This record gives sequence, structure tokens and C-alpha cells, in this order.
Amino acid sequence: MAPTAKRSGCAHAHGRHQKACIVGEGGITDAPDGFRFGRLFKQGTFNPLILKESFAKIIAREMVKPLRKGDSPIPAGFTYFGQFVDHDITRDITAVEADDPATDPIEPTPDDAFETMQGRSPSLDLDSLYGHPTKRDDALFRDGGPSFKIGRTEPVPPQFGGGHSGKAHPLDLPRREAPNPPGMDKILVADENGNLTEVERGRLPAIPDERNDENLIVAQIHLMWMLFHNNIVGALESAHPDKDAKTLFAEARALVTRHYQHVVLHDFVRRLIMKEVYEEVIVERKRTIFQCGPGEVPFMPLEFSVAAYRLGHSMVRQFYAWNLNFGTGNPPQPGPVGFRQFFEFSGLSGTFRPGFGQPPGNALPSNWIADHRHLFELSGYNPAHLEKAGPVAGPLKANKIDPYLAPDLATLPADEGQNLAFLNLRRGSLRALPSGQDAARQMANVKMLSRAEMKKVFAEDPSFDAVMERHGLYERTPLWLYILIEAAARQDGDRLGDLGSRILAETFLTLTICSRISIFEPSGVWTPKDAEDLTRPTTPLTTIAGILEWIDRAEPIVNPLEDLRVGPL
Repeated sequence: MAPTAKRSGCAHAHGRHQKACIVGEGGITDAPDGFRFGRLFKQGTFNPLILKESFAKIIAREMVKPLRKGDSPIPAGFTYFGQFVDHDITRDITAVEADDPATDPIEPTPDDAFETMQGRSPSLDLDSLYGHPTKRDDALFRDGGPSFKIGRTEPVPPQFGGGHSGKAHPLDLPRREAPNPPGMDKILVADENGNLTEVERGRLPAIPDERNDENLIVAQIHLMWMLFHNNIVGALESAHPDKDAKTLFAEARALVTRHYQHVVLHDFVRRLIMKEVYEEVIVERKRTIFQCGPGEVPFMPLEFSVAAYRLGHSMVRQFYAWNLNFGTGNPPQPGPVGFRQFFEFSGLSGTFRPGFGQPPGNALPSNWIADHRHLFELSGYNPAHLEKAGPVAGPLKANKIDPYLAPDLATLPADEGQNLAFLNLRRGSLRALPSGQDAARQMANVKMLSRAEMKKVFAEDPSFDAVMERHGLYERTPLWLYILIEAAARQDGDRLGDLGSRILAETFLTLTICSRISIFEPSGVWTPKDAEDLTRPTTPLTTIAGILEWIDRAEPIVNPLEDLRVGPL
């Protein structure tokens, strides 16, 4: 029996056409059926690869084990910028029912192309930052004006941090003024002995998508875009003092969205995909599998959201350098900041306690503010206000893209200790995705991986090789796993291979073309250079690093805990 999703009066059954509302975003689009997930490779052209729960667990155990993964050339911050982008473009509101391991797979039917509901606008329009694409929630903005409200961090005693950790900084997400709602006021967290105890949850964020407070790194990236918006507003106010708040907000939103789209395509996606695919698809705008034009409402491809774009899970590091308090050095070395700790210092997942035995906080403790030089390419940025801190050699790098995940992803506290690799494999099965080989066969410009290429990836891992052999996975490989193996086999894990690159490139290009605000205009392609009369940057605003530098010249964001403008150290 196929699962049925029920949400606040909205009902949806797979395998049959019907109207469906989008929970929390009613009226978000003029499309009669709201936003949907769809398929790049239509059902009927392949046999879906369905995995039994026990089989998925066998594969997952091989994917998450304590192996030493190498570094990719991609700065570590892009792993979490990718998560921020994911929350902008996709939210599967059928997930609770459809991802229950006891649930039968989605019935493969020819008309299943648009039968999974999508709870987020599938375009690069920053609705996770701004909310509704065409309406404005005044509660997000200061005094009803054009600038976002910004939260303040909570100072900590000297024993918990150096630098400016003892001061409050305007560098947290805005938080709920009222207590958390019932059912969201307590959370289970591990104590210093690993025992789970129930404690008060941190104050939830007052932002359109609470998932951007799931962990501290993505929360600090969300904050970066809020501060970028506010500084764009300031530039507009200076250039056009007679403009009203409504006009300033609309113009700022359009400018921020276009800068964001340019960064996604030319800083983020460019790093993740093969150079020749970037040139062909992103630069020349040649598409073969995902056609959608301006003014049309795209679907969110399942092959992208459930498989190819989950490459970021392989890029997660086990440890991170973070700021002067955690994992510093020149060059920075992996310090005592484990991946799981970033969840503790967020409102959605943690308690904001500055240390074990301390009471929960209502906001981010100041000793946990990010030093973005550890995340993005800011090693050459060393203005006078950071002179005492000195330069860093460069950011930590994300893990290579390959069929292995960091050990901390083997047991996710938020998912009752389940293995993330298992959840991903099972989700792909429940969504009736094709195998990687079937997907490659449907693309004339993609060469399918050979058995020899795949076996070479597992040459030093006989147990994984045995699982691949025993279960026929060299002939039919789950799409997500295939894309990770392809990256390792053909690009040494530095970027995606042919199939993964093309799914990523075509999806991001199409979602940009179909955005209400888009860098692809009838008059030509917009670039950040078109706004330089307003922004007057010293570094082009074409990268995340450039945007961080631009904000930092006006207010501390790059390394606030050691910023001389905050006061003497």
C-alpha cells in the first residue's frame, strides 16, 4: 500500500491526481497544484531500484565507518552553504510518512511525475530568508522598515572564551520573544558521559525556515545573508534618500537575490562540477534533461534532491577549526569541535549552554561566533582592524566526495540514532528512483561507469567490495551511491563526475531561469558588476568571500571575536 500524507487538512495520495495545498505557504504560487517534486527520467523508461530495509542497512554500514577521508579543494564552508541553498529550494512535506522504514515504497506509476508535495518554492528566490515570494512578513523587520531584525549573542564568563567572548554581539539570528511553544520547549541532549537527558531547548529562531537554525554553521550563513541585505538597504538609502521603505525593501531584495544566484552558479556550483559541464550548461546555458522557461513554475527533480544534491553528506568533516576558542592554529588544524557540537549551539537542535553543568541560554553564546576565515577563502583579507589577530593560512577543506561519510553520521540523535546513509538510501528507494546505470543510459552525453572503474574505488576496502559483488551493486547501483562512486572514480573526489555534474548544473540553471527575480533577464545576463555603482566593492561581490569582506568593512563579521573595532582585546 502506498503512503498517504496528511497535513492540517491537506491530503495527498501517491499515484492519483488531485489538488493539494502547500502547508505554511498557502497562496505562494498561482499554479493550481502548488509546488511539486517531479522526475527528470520519466517512469516507464526504467525499472526503479527498490531496496529492502535490511539491504539498505548493509550498504549503509559500509558507507559510514571510521576511515580517514582526504580533503577536497572545496573550502569547508560550502558544505553548509549547500545546506542553506537546499533549504531555499526544497522541503518535502510528505517526509514523515514516506520515510518511515516500515512504509512500502511509492508505487511506480506513469503519472507519478508530480505526485510528491513540495513545501518550498523550487527556485533560487531566497524565500527561506525573506518568506513568501510576493508578500512581506513585517515581523521579520525592524520597526516595519526595510532592514531585518538581528539577534544578539549572550556574553559568557572568561573561563569559557577569549577575545570579545564576554560581550554581546549583533551576530545571532533573531529569536522568539515568547517562550517556545508546548512540545518544542524540551529536547534530549547527551551529557558529558554520553547519557541522554531532557533539558530546556534554546530559544527558537524568528526566521521563515527554522531549519536554518538546525546547526550553528548554517545559522551563521543565514545571518550573513541577513546582514548583506541590511547593508544593501543602507547603500540604497544613502544613494536614494527620498525612496520610501517599501521601495527600498523591494529593490534590496532583488539585488540580494541576484547576487545570491550569481554566487550559487559561479562560486558554489562551479566548484562542485566538472569544468566542461560548467562551461556547457552554466555559461552557455545548454540543457538536455530539464527544460523550463521564464515565467513557468518548475518542479523539483527527485533525482537531484534525493540523490545528486546529497553529495554534501559525503563532504561533512568529523572535526572543524572554528574560532580563537576552538581549533585554532596557523595553519588551522582540526580542533576539538566535533560535527555534533554545532547542533548543540543552535535553537532548533540544542540548548545554547556554554558548558556542561551550565543553564540553557536563550541565544548563541558569544564564544561560539564564527571566524569565517576557517570556512571560506579569506586568507588574503587582513585589514587593520584584524591586524592583531593576524592572517590564517586558509580555510579547512571539505571532505572528498566519495562513497564514505564521517563517523558521526552513523548515528543521528535527531533521527533516533539512525544512520544517515541508510536514510538516504531508503528515501531514494521509497521515491522509486532509477539506478545510476539506468540514469546514465538515458543521457547521450554521459558515459556509464564501468565495473573496473567502480571496483578500483573499493580496492582498499574488501568488505565494501564484497557487498557490492554479493548484491549485484556493480550492475545496478542506487543513484545516490552511484554519483558518489562516480566522483571518486573519475574526479578523485574533488568534484562530481559526468552524471552528477549534469544533474546538478541543469537543475540549478533551470531553477535560476524560472525564479521570479532572475539574473537571466530579457535585456541580458545580470552580474554583480551591474550594481557596483551602488556597492562600490574593493573585491568583486561574485563569491561568498567577497560578500563577507564587503559586509566586514562596515561591521564585524569575518572574525568578530578578535576585531579591534569592538574594543581592546
